[in-house]
Amino acid sequence: TTLQKEYAWAWNGYGLSLKALGQLDEAIHAFKKAIKFQPNTLWHWYNLTDTLTELGHYEDAVESAREAVRVDASHAFSWAKLGQVLRYLKRFDESLSAYNRSLALHAESAWAYNGKGIVLEQLGRFEEALAAYQRATALAPRDVWPVYNQGSVLLALGRPAEAVEVLQQALGL
Repeated sequence: TTLQKEYAWAWNGYGLSLKALGQLDEAIHAFKKAIKFQPNTLWHWYNLTDTLTELGHYEDAVESAREAVRVDASHAFSWAKLGQVLRYLKRFDESLSAYNRSLALHAESAWAYNGKGIVLEQLGRFEEALAAYQRATALAPRDVWPVYNQGSVLLALGRPAEAVEVLQQALGL
């Protein structure tokens, strides 16, 4: 059977399949088709944002992420994705605000805490960054990035012995 063009979820699924094949431009086209037929569906916007981000089209990704949070302001991961893209654009204050909104909605997101830590580190707020990385590590102890980032910020704080200890624990040394 031929799917009707209006079947937005089919377009969304098609986009995800194309993305999995590495056909990102085609995936973007499919997500935009899904949005055309169902503009108030969070996942179409979220998947478009994610794909635009992967391609490095950050300004477009910010617009798409803002639409995702407009459609569903309670979706913590959309706020975190907005924070991520704003961070890539070095719009750190806006990024921090988006991460904070994400964490207010879902306080158990290691990904959002790690992103928040990166922003705080970029802003030179090293102690706050360390606390964010520590919280991310507590939530996802097997995730290497918050641990690596802890080591990085400890070095920036002039505490290399602590950095070695954190990284040795992560490595099981």
